[in-house]
Formats: sequence, C-alpha cells, structure tokens
Amino acid sequence: MHGIPSAGKRSSLDRSLSLRLTLVMVVSGAVQLALLGLSIDRRFDALELESTMDDLGRLDAALEAEHASIRELARDYSGWDDARDYALGVRPGFPEENFYADWMTVSGVSRVLVLDARAVVLWSSRLYGDGVHSVAGPGDELPDGLRPGSRSALLAGAPMDRPLSFASRSGGDILLDCAYPITDSRFTGPPVGWIRFSRPLDGDMLERIAERVGLDLRFSDYSEAREAREIGRGNLTGSWYDAGGERRILLPVLDPDGDALATLEASRTRRLDLPALRLLMDMLAMLVLSTAAMALIVLSLVRRRVVRPLERVSLHLEGRTGDGELGERLAMGAAAGRRDEIGSVADRIDGLFEVLARRNAELGEANEELTRLAGLDHLTGLPNRRFFDESAGREVRRIRRESRERRNAGSLALVMADIDHFKAFNDRYGHREGDRCLRLVAEALAACANRPGDLPCRFGGEEFIVLLPDTDLDGAAVVAEHIRRAVEELAIPHQSSPTADRVTLSLGVACSSPSGSLDLELLITRADAALYLAKNQGRNRVEQAG
Repeated sequence: MHGIPSAGKRSSLDRSLSLRLTLVMVVSGAVQLALLGLSIDRRFDALELESTMDDLGRLDAALEAEHASIRELARDYSGWDDARDYALGVRPGFPEENFYADWMTVSGVSRVLVLDARAVVLWSSRLYGDGVHSVAGPGDELPDGLRPGSRSALLAGAPMDRPLSFASRSGGDILLDCAYPITDSRFTGPPVGWIRFSRPLDGDMLERIAERVGLDLRFSDYSEAREAREIGRGNLTGSWYDAGGERRILLPVLDPDGDALATLEASRTRRLDLPALRLLMDMLAMLVLSTAAMALIVLSLVRRRVVRPLERVSLHLEGRTGDGELGERLAMGAAAGRRDEIGSVADRIDGLFEVLARRNAELGEANEELTRLAGLDHLTGLPNRRFFDESAGREVRRIRRESRERRNAGSLALVMADIDHFKAFNDRYGHREGDRCLRLVAEALAACANRPGDLPCRFGGEEFIVLLPDTDLDGAAVVAEHIRRAVEELAIPHQSSPTADRVTLSLGVACSSPSGSLDLELLITRADAALYLAKNQGRNRVEQAG
C-alpha cells in the first residue's frame, strides 16, 4: 500500500496547510469581529439614544399630567357662581368656606390665590409642609410675602380666554401652578378674575411621576452633569449623560420666562448594554464555530477518508427543511464513536441547528412584540387602522359564531367621527397645535368609550372610529353624543371654523342587525355615509345611518 500517515502522524503538507489556514482564519475573524463590534456598538448607541428620547417624552408627559390635574381642579371652582360673585365683591366668605386647611391637605394644594380681573390679589392662603395654614384677606400678609391688594405681574397682561399653567418658586419650594379665569357655571360669561392653585413639586409628586414613568427620579443640578449632552424633539428639550452604567436623563422645570427653576433627573440602567454584549458574544461564538468548520472542511480535502462522510453531511444538510425545527440529528460524531475532525464538524452542526432553533423561537417572540407595537398610533396613543381591522374582524367572527349557535346574536355598532374644518385649523394654528388637538380629541374619545369591549381608534388623518360590541343603534348614538359634547367642552379655540369658535366633531353612527348578516365593510360604509350626512346638515352633530 502507498504510504498513508498513520493515526497520530501528520504530513508536512497537512501541518503547513493547517498552520497557514489557522493564521488566515484568525486574522480574518479578528478583522470581522472588530468591524462587527464597531457596527453593533454604533447601532445600539443609536437605539439607546432613541430610548432616552422616549423616556424624556414620558417624563415630560407625566409632568404635564400633574399640570392637567391642577388645571382640572381650578376649572371646577372657577365655574362656580359663588366664585364669580366673590370676584365682583358681592359674595364675601366664599374662599374661607371652600379653601380651608383640610381641603388643601386632601387636594394636595399648598397655595390658593383669588384675584380680580385686574390681577389684584383679593384673598390668599398658604399651607406649609409643617401643617401651618396661613390665610390673608385685605390688609393681611402671609409669611412668604403674598399680600392682598398687590397686583400679579404674571397675570396682569395675560389673556383671560384660557387657563395658564406654569412653574414658580416660593421661598425654597418649587410649585406647579394653574390660574383659571373665573366666568360662570357654563363658562360662557366674561371673565371677572382668576383662581390660582399651586401644588408643591415635592417628594410625593416625584414619587407619583416616577411610578408613572417607571424610572428613578430626583432633583438634580446641572453642575453634576457637566458632560451632559442635549437631546430634544420639537419643543421638548433635555439632556443626558452616563454614570456608573446608568443612563441619566435631565428635564429642566422652567418658569414662564424660560429660566430653569430646577432639574428633574431620571435614571435607569442602560437597557441595551447587556443585549449588545450578549449579541457580540453570540457573534463571536458563531464566528469561531464557522471559522473552525471552514478550516476543517478545507483540511478534509487532503484526506482521502473524508469524501464519503462529507457527502453524508451534505445530504443531511440538503434534507433539512430550513423551517427552524431541530429535526433529526446528524449523529456522526461522539454518538457514533467518531472523534476525529469530521465527527467534530458533525457535532458542531447539530449544535448550530439547536442554537438556530432557539434563535428562531426568540425571533418569534420579538416579532409578536413588534406586531403589538405596530397596532398603536404613535401620535395619539390610540389603536391604529391596522389594529382596528384585526379587532373588528375578530368581533365579526364572534358574532357570526354566536348567530349560528343561537337565533339572536349580539349587534355591532360603529361611530365614525371627523374633526370639523381641521385643515383650516392647521393652516391657522400650525401643525404642532394640530397634533395637540388630535391628542386631546383622542383622550376625549377614550374617556367616553370606556367599556371593556369598546375600541376607540384613529382611522386616519383627523378621522376616528369607535367599535362598540353588543350595542344597538340608540346606545351608539348616546355614546356618539357624549363624545361630541366632550370634544366641544374641551374648548379648543378654532377661529377659522365657520361652524363654531372652537373645535367640534361631526359623527355618524351605524349598527348591524342582530337577525341579519354582518358585513363589516358595509357597516363602515353606512357609518361613513351617516358622517357625510352630519357634515351636510351643518356639522357638530350626530347622524344615524338609515
């Protein structure tokens, strides 16, 4: 027989090829790993920055929610006729009867001011952190310098057609304030003064905001973050920096002049550091495995005994379905008693397919999460058209199934709504106010359609749709009227509307017949026709499909 190297011996060519191939693979792998690591680092930094911007937005929204809570409380009292009479000087005793210490404690209000139309303080009250309650009427003065008879420079020149929300400093406290014009119980009379409520931006409020945004929150100082980098989107600006493996997000609390009264610092661990490291390690492992496999395949070409095993490996790989299932193992390595290079390759192939199966399972879970996120409208937070189509389809299938099981199945109602003259609103006030208008209308829809099965959605542009399962036509019309009134009561100014001086809705209502066949497209068409009729009948109204 011709000389074939015995077990344990390697030819010079085999050794030389092994050394050279190993060197080439090591250098190539190192270069690929370096480039891959750089690419992964940049990509994950960009994703971390986007996540930071989302955190900043949620923090700003949580602060705005606190403002909205104060604004709603001030609105409740500014519409009292007793408040109007007091501002006009004909109802003494109104503040003392309503804004007493226990009320301020329960409401979380630390300061109350009642002012006349010239922004002159008529009455003031302050509740301090130690429980001390100070009240000042004409001729009195509170310890922090508030004096009835003095004029508020901030409110003196302010328009009285809308409330004002801002932050202020009183002594060592940072306050969130809302000044609401005093009109009448219907909010239609001319303003005769202001009611101003203040809540302290203290530990309790920080705890509420932190719970809402899911971040650790505290007061900070810009001096602690000299290396902070600015970040912003639209009117929202802030900054961030990293310290000790944490991402720290800074949001300034500004006074009406735009000066920072304080800085809120939210902190969390960098969300993507560990996934990036794991991905890099996975890539490194895959790179090592693939490099070893390639080297073994090339080396096998100089060995006569590897052809048939390689054919078997090739046939095995060709027989795989590629659907991510583990399938039958190759079992040519340790399980078969073969511990040479071919056996090692076979075991590694089995291992790679096991890893692939796990990765496919993880990818499936990630796709499910992406599908959920794809169903939300990013501007309003309502479900979008895609989510509506899927949900409505499920509801139709449920009703059809119930109709087969019993004679009378539930009905399905739709409410289609369109903001009147929205293009004119955008042309006059700008797209930023247009976006704000859409968000406020969306909140009103969500508040009115609040049963577990109700589904308010953004249908597109300024159009919305509400899915109302198990609701008849009259019930849907009631919901639609509640929505119309809720939007009208938002009192969003719309001077370019020929319909009203505020933003209004036109709505169309349609309902399926419990005893008839259910066609979703036809139901949408009928609701849209009713909406068209509402527009033709003068807008700001509800019409039912015939």
